[in-house]
Amino acid sequence: MTTELVKKEEARVPAPRITPEAIQETMQSIALLQSMVKDLLIRSIDYGRIPGTPQDSLWDPGASQIISAFNCYPGERRMLKFEDNEEKIVVCIEVPIISRATGQVVGTGVGAASTLETKYKYRWVPNPQEWGYDELAIKTFKTKRGKDDEGSETMLYRIPNPEHSELLNTIIKMASKRAEVDAAESLPGVSSVLRQIFSGRKVARGEYESPVWQWFWGEVRRLGLTDQEAHTKLGVTSMKDWLGKGHSLDEALNILRGKETREREEEPTGSSTKPKSQRDPETIKTIQDLYKACHEDWGMQPKDVIKELGYSSQTDIAETPAECYRKIALVKP
Repeated sequence: MTTELVKKEEARVPAPRITPEAIQETMQSIALLQSMVKDLLIRSIDYGRIPGTPQDSLWDPGASQIISAFNCYPGERRMLKFEDNEEKIVVCIEVPIISRATGQVVGTGVGAASTLETKYKYRWVPNPQEWGYDELAIKTFKTKRGKDDEGSETMLYRIPNPEHSELLNTIIKMASKRAEVDAAESLPGVSSVLRQIFSGRKVARGEYESPVWQWFWGEVRRLGLTDQEAHTKLGVTSMKDWLGKGHSLDEALNILRGKETREREEEPTGSSTKPKSQRDPETIKTIQDLYKACHEDWGMQPKDVIKELGYSSQTDIAETPAECYRKIALVKP
């Protein structure tokens, strides 16, 4: 095929289109992934603050948790740079993240380490004379109070690391761990939720970020329906319209699954369905009002209310009590 024909064939391929449905689906997917990351990580195990840094950061165990949760695994490491001489050891490694489902690379990370870093470049010792330093040199060393090998309080001196050649394996492992952390942060939605976690900010949940909406749209996807198809089946232009008519998400799913039609066909003639009582959410002004209403309507305890909203404690709740009640009412019978 000539170059001209190739260009003509390429010209016939339609360019990717950005549609409202595609944007909405992407937003839902990212929100679900962010929620997953937030639920996985435990402070001081998966992430924390390294001395000398301004805020928390992701650690290697946390990176492994995230990668596994995405149904992925780290691929074969690739050495981007390796330098080993009398002055320094420098290693730079690239790690690919591979999907278990498709076998395709879905992300990559790069990490570097060297013996020029302070923690590798120096050692704290109680007796620098044993390493060949004279009194004049010892006077130039930094000092601190610490313990010797036997656990006794003593003065420690910072000397250039005398075991330079034994650090090769340590440097390679550190570069590999840093690359894996970088790779985990490259996965969709991870970096933004990590910034929220590490900065300690409370981010208000949007319509598609709350646990209730994640559950609903996840069920819609499992039925093989798009947002537009779900709206058409329900006879509304948006789910807000559906809720505004006094319906619940449970009712919507029953219709989308075809259950409501079957139940009506099987219902004996003359039977009636007891109408569902509703409480005006605007009457719920305080968190105590919310707890009382949820207990009276559904027998929920305060801890159940907090869990249903997707929070770990009352102080994390970002919505008003009325909004919280509406969310819970969407999924309760």
